[in-house]
Amino acid sequence: DPPRAPIAWQDLPANPHSHHSSARNSSTDHIRSMGEPAARAANPDSHTHLKADLHLHSQFSKRAPEWFFRRAGVADSYSDPVALYSRLRERGMDFITITDHDTIDGCLAIMDRPGVFLSEQVTARFPDDRCIVHLLVWGITEAQHGEIQRIRENIFELQKYLAFQNLAHAVAHPLYRADDRLSLAHIEKLVLLFKHFEALNGLRDSLLSDVTREILSALNPGRISAMEDRHGFAATHDDPASKVLIGGSDDHSGISPGETWTETPAASDWREFLDHLRVGRCSTGGRAGTPLSVSHTIYNNFGQYLGEKFAVARSTPLLAKAFSRFMEGEDPTEFSWSDKLSFVGHGIATGGSQDIRIRDCYLEDLGGSRLNSGGTRYGNGIEVWIGASRITMENNT
Repeated sequence: DPPRAPIAWQDLPANPHSHHSSARNSSTDHIRSMGEPAARAANPDSHTHLKADLHLHSQFSKRAPEWFFRRAGVADSYSDPVALYSRLRERGMDFITITDHDTIDGCLAIMDRPGVFLSEQVTARFPDDRCIVHLLVWGITEAQHGEIQRIRENIFELQKYLAFQNLAHAVAHPLYRADDRLSLAHIEKLVLLFKHFEALNGLRDSLLSDVTREILSALNPGRISAMEDRHGFAATHDDPASKVLIGGSDDHSGISPGETWTETPAASDWREFLDHLRVGRCSTGGRAGTPLSVSHTIYNNFGQYLGEKFAVARSTPLLAKAFSRFMEGEDPTEFSWSDKLSFVGHGIATGGSQDIRIRDCYLEDLGGSRLNSGGTRYGNGIEVWIGASRITMENNT
């Protein structure tokens, strides 16, 4: 058997959110209307099949998986959970969840809205070489989240816990290499460990989704038996050659939530929706990712990062224009005279500016002139710059 470490979850009660258990968790359980489909609250007869985007991120996914973003301090997402909820509703999602990296804070921010359930994307590891794999886990409680985080360093123990708690879960983007350690041996072990796989991802290139489907559809009892012999442990679930495929947008930017989803037959609430998912009564819908979707996410997140780091870039037109030119690959310091005049006009209109330097300008462009007495009149625009302070004038003619 795979390596084990002593754990205490075997004594915990079964999953309170499963229809197979009558227990409930009062901290995150809501009245029935809160668990009903978001769309059904307005029209109870509106759907015969129900949809949810089962993979997306909010601003609470703070640590980017890519090393170069981590080095730069760029977060994995800057999306507001409330805005995500509204966008998902607009795009026809009946149930709504957020799968932030190793946190449920994004879900907790919208738990007062209809159709929401707690989920997360878990960063799990193989214990022997610490290879990273991401798992999507849906319909959890706060207590279950805590236990998942405690044992996620050992994917074998994590799988046992998820199965014991009857939690709906899947391997996220199984062919995407979160680090350089992922190998064919790891993928084969995932096949033996898990029943559900994300086979339609709205962010990663469609080729990964296509290859995932081809690999999983080619499984048969003989190949499963060979994998068990190679890796020294038996598959953890019934009929391991038949996998359940799910889909999600994997949105990080707020651009495409709800454009990729998982669909099930009608359900009275999200618990029944996840019951359908557990037994494979589901299908994927929407689109797979493209290189453009990845580019949009990178551009948006990097722009949000710079906007936060240099917040003043959003508070004055001069710096906003400079920021825009930089993001478009142009010289951020080159402006036309009309640009410069509009910046001065903005200063007059808004005031409150500080540390202003006016240099190398023509006085007539500022509404000023040389006085016969030898002094300089800078014009009413400068004189009534309301609230401005620390103004420096240099080399103006």
